[in-house]
Amino acid sequence: MKNYVLIFLFLLCGMVGVTSCVYTPIKGYNGNSKIDPQYLDFWYRQQILPAYAGYLSQVKRLDEMAGELEKYPEKLVELKRQYEAAFLSLQDLIIFNQPYFVGELYGLYAVSARFPVNKTQLEDAVWNRYSAEDLSERLDRGVLSPNALGYAALDYLLYSDRVDLTGETGREYLSFFPVLTRLLVKQAEAVYTSYEKGGDNFVRNDDFSVGGSLNVVLNLLMSNFEAHIRTAKVGIPVGIYGVSVHQPEPMTVEAYYHGEGLSTRLLVRSVQAFQRFYDGYPYGASSAKNGALSFATMLGEYLPPSKRTEILQKMEQVFTALHAELDDETADLARLAETPEGTEKLKRVYAELQKVVGILKTEVVSALGLTVTYSDGEEGD
Repeated sequence: MKNYVLIFLFLLCGMVGVTSCVYTPIKGYNGNSKIDPQYLDFWYRQQILPAYAGYLSQVKRLDEMAGELEKYPEKLVELKRQYEAAFLSLQDLIIFNQPYFVGELYGLYAVSARFPVNKTQLEDAVWNRYSAEDLSERLDRGVLSPNALGYAALDYLLYSDRVDLTGETGREYLSFFPVLTRLLVKQAEAVYTSYEKGGDNFVRNDDFSVGGSLNVVLNLLMSNFEAHIRTAKVGIPVGIYGVSVHQPEPMTVEAYYHGEGLSTRLLVRSVQAFQRFYDGYPYGASSAKNGALSFATMLGEYLPPSKRTEILQKMEQVFTALHAELDDETADLARLAETPEGTEKLKRVYAELQKVVGILKTEVVSALGLTVTYSDGEEGD
């Protein structure tokens, strides 16, 4: 899979509480030099931070089950169910993913869920009996790829018919599950702790500058939507990268060996997470919408009147189109990418996802007087 190089000039300053950044306040179209901090407080404390807490809870449960597996191999079925639950929960924070690991090259999503699996490095780690600390150190040194670990490794070990989890060989693999899950917990804890400390600073940075929290959030939404939802989940499997068309690569879909529609559910969950943030739902399946402090309401307040209605309508049209394509889809993305009809469907989905990128990157950024602070290495966005 292609590597995405995300260049964030001020993102970490805005999100994790670094206080040495110097901001140059600028004004929005209507003369406002600041955004209402109530928006920032709601986004951070009721949407972003709880999403990380929810994922951390799920991955800790996964780690508990993995720790029991060697003694109770019959719990493999439960572990598989929790693998799905944790991986789906990870989608809830995909749009807030920021550079944190390996010299700020990878965010939590990229370091945990890079596909396709690197089988050679994974097998090497198993048979060398590396600990979670060993894996973390090798990852930091750049001698181990993220796709030899995390959900790609778990997918391969749990669902590939090439791995025998019985007998003497099986014990080696079973003993490696808690190593993988312990590293997932360690990574999730590190990012959650960082976010937990950054709330006050995030709310204070309420201007329209490149380092202001509004600019930070918008760049996170755009960059992660491009790299992890549009391109990684749909574009590369179906053979689209930027303006180029390549051979479809179905084996690059997330949870490829699982099959049975999990890759599709991951895509749907990630789009739902974006829409719930946009519409103002606090984190949690049963939470009630707070439209007054939603990202959409913020756009309605701060976009120029000449642009406001058009942009908001375009976003709603995209959500409607994505629901029409995905809500009733049960086939796995890899299976869809292998058929002409499925490929056409995924191309339509890709086109709608690309519209989100276009609306945010060319219309919203310009209308609000903000700045794009990253590059994903693709042309034609």
